[in-house]
Amino acid sequence: MKILHISFSDYIGGASRAALRIHQSLLKNKINSNFLVAKKSSKNHKKVAQINQNKAFYLIKIFLNKLFNFVFPNKTSILSLNLFSNNIYKLINQSNFDIIHLHWINNETISLKDLSKIKKKIIWTCHDMWPFIGAYHYSFENNMKSINFIDKYILEQKKKLKKKNIYFIGVSKWIQNSIKKSIFKSSKTFCVNNPIDKKFWKIQNKIKCREKLKLNKNKFYIGLGNLEVGRFNRKGIDLLKDSIKILENKKIDFEIVEFGNKEKFTIENCKIKIKSLGMIKDDRILRNIYNSVDLFVLPSKIEAFGQVASESILCGTPVVGFLNTGLKDIVKNRKNGLLVKSFSSIHLSKAIEFFLKKKYLTKKKVRYTILKKFSYKTIANNYIKIYRQILNEKN
Repeated sequence: MKILHISFSDYIGGASRAALRIHQSLLKNKINSNFLVAKKSSKNHKKVAQINQNKAFYLIKIFLNKLFNFVFPNKTSILSLNLFSNNIYKLINQSNFDIIHLHWINNETISLKDLSKIKKKIIWTCHDMWPFIGAYHYSFENNMKSINFIDKYILEQKKKLKKKNIYFIGVSKWIQNSIKKSIFKSSKTFCVNNPIDKKFWKIQNKIKCREKLKLNKNKFYIGLGNLEVGRFNRKGIDLLKDSIKILENKKIDFEIVEFGNKEKFTIENCKIKIKSLGMIKDDRILRNIYNSVDLFVLPSKIEAFGQVASESILCGTPVVGFLNTGLKDIVKNRKNGLLVKSFSSIHLSKAIEFFLKKKYLTKKKVRYTILKKFSYKTIANNYIKIYRQILNEKN
């Protein structure tokens, strides 16, 4: 069994990091797994290769994508075209790989037309909604209707892929159910969560972690990450800000630590202190953050999985978020966090307040809730079963 994963990167963004972890989990379970990316990190990851492409042409393609995002802005998510061929399908068809495993392939990693020419069996792990809707990465209403002509055009190109018999994998039950409502509703779908290395993401000494980040050892800290400040309303920033103001008015004492945003997270007319750590590329620093904060809040209205939630919980820190997202696969109420049923700032503030006042959950209890569920061994075995099933099926 020889697998080729294709992703835009092995380090840029949560989807790329998840794809790399899937690849690494398979390697640890003796599967011949290979990884092909457009942007490769400087780290010497095993069996990770970079696509050989013309840099000038690549920059032109990225520029055109950004231009279309400017012309057709969307408050929910970015727009991706995947219209420009790099003939990568020729190398794939000449290879001896048994299965081509697609991940987040945007930024023109591979075109839709090239996908249609691949003669190998294809699995597509959906790290967002782009593989089965139009040009955008999320459909805010979850109705998957086209909102402009370019969105409709990309959707029509994807409809041509229905002949390919692609197998789709949702990283959560929520996104798997979304696939079943899409143009690929007749395709076979599976649900496999993203893996996480339980040996790396672990409980550490909170005081020492706070010292490294120059945080007060006695304060209650709320962690926030990857809010895409100033870009998309799907991240629930409006509800988050209102909920924090509600807590401030109740004179509850806490501070905020936020990371992963190019722009600093600020709240107008609010005196709650916010420490901004910016973009974090070192997982060791991320681990320090999760271990330093007392609660992590992920207020997304739409979230395919919520990788930061699994990282936080393995570090023993509970998570608060909304129920109608991929977080439902991760967060278990009053065991490792709380999920709010309605998109309400009042209800969100009450969930946060619950952990500000009650501290009955120990770090070990929080960590234990997902210790086996997302382990490399568990997720690799799930994928291996799917690979075997697909290889035994005739086209």
